[in-house]
Amino acid sequence: MRKWLVGSVLVSSLMLPLAAFAQATPTPVGEPVVEATTEATEETQVVPPLGSTVNTTPISIGDTVVGELTEEEPVAYYAFTGEADTLVTITHRSEDFDSYLVLLDADMVMLATNDDGAGDLDSLITFTLPEDGEYIIQVDSYGHYNGSTAGVGEYELSLATIEQDVIEYGEVVDGDLTTSALEAYYVFRGSAGDSVSITMISDDFDTYLYLYDEDGFELAYNDDGAGNLDSRIGPFTLPSDGDYRITATSLSHSSTGSFTLSLNMVSLEQIAFGDTATGEISGGSPAYFSFDAAAGDVINISVDSEADTNMTLSDPYGYVVISDEDGGAGNNPEITDYVVSSEGTYTIAVGSTFAEAASFELSLSRAEIPSLNDGPLTLNFSSSGNSRTAVFTAEAGQTITLTLAASTEFSPNVDILQGGSSLSYGSASYVTGFSLTLTVPDDGEVRFNINDYSYTSVTVTASVEVTE
Repeated sequence: MRKWLVGSVLVSSLMLPLAAFAQATPTPVGEPVVEATTEATEETQVVPPLGSTVNTTPISIGDTVVGELTEEEPVAYYAFTGEADTLVTITHRSEDFDSYLVLLDADMVMLATNDDGAGDLDSLITFTLPEDGEYIIQVDSYGHYNGSTAGVGEYELSLATIEQDVIEYGEVVDGDLTTSALEAYYVFRGSAGDSVSITMISDDFDTYLYLYDEDGFELAYNDDGAGNLDSRIGPFTLPSDGDYRITATSLSHSSTGSFTLSLNMVSLEQIAFGDTATGEISGGSPAYFSFDAAAGDVINISVDSEADTNMTLSDPYGYVVISDEDGGAGNNPEITDYVVSSEGTYTIAVGSTFAEAASFELSLSRAEIPSLNDGPLTLNFSSSGNSRTAVFTAEAGQTITLTLAASTEFSPNVDILQGGSSLSYGSASYVTGFSLTLTVPDDGEVRFNINDYSYTSVTVTASVEVTE
């Protein structure tokens, strides 16, 4: 695989004016910070007075230095000179206080900030320098930066450039996260309109993915979109021609271990309510379908295949909202009575559980939410299908009791709504029975959103009793 080593860094010792510092606002140039924070405002940030200067200490690329923040000197500054398009990573760790990092340009304009990007209470900035020139690292504590009690104690600061691997469509690469490299970086060339899927899988840690455009703006991120603790971004449609960067890391930003990363350009087939589509799965890559839905739509999705298949449903923002593996006939997935929460385009991914080639049929239909006015309902839950919805038409002033009776222990989480407002909420852990009682404020439909967080297969009988 080809590798790109991005840039080089020189260092200097500077005395710089702070005239622009208090008036500066974050500039959307270069690489945004992992978990960059914006909670500090101009009113709460503790900064030196206008027109003053700061003493800086030089730091060399590849250096790790140790320092100390004290009550007398609660902040430290380090200086380096960098070249445009250099991708740098700055890590600030301390066992004594909650660390905070700020990266500034020579005019003391803030370019990036970070609180806990390195995991625990440690800070990490990953940033592409926008131009040749001098840059300042502000080593701080979270309390001092936000105008509260300053953290004091020893710290460790590291500055490095980052090697980015080139990955191409259709490629699968192996990688490792280590204590000295808690993120891995990949670059690919894409064209406007490309629909891409990026998948990260690890047996060692909970994965996390980010996608940035060539200007460093975050386009998408994902935690568990590939199922289990694995991540998948996409299908995501690239907005323009250019280079895109993938950041592969762990959810905690502190875990280590091996992973595989794959990048694919995928086709996205349209499917409408009432349609049945056919598809093929090959090479372990899912097949993708999209459809438009409105908030409140109740949908059923099923897959019919001779292979063992699975399915995920992602919302318009790319989040996996529900998944299933064996909820349907045979070894096929089925999503039933799912209530759409927001208007937009949803994506269905149909995959092969054992990465085998398979053909399948996919059906999408609207459904009516089952009503408890006609009597008790049987609701089936599984590890991947843990959400069900039912309704009951009531009159204002009626007192109603929802009762859930389970075949085995389960962990119900129930939200009762009317007109979009929550009337009552309750939960329990590892019980076989559960109930909620409330008085209905208005005439009309009452909705019961029922989730089971035991993530086991369980059959639940739901019923409503009315007390006038």
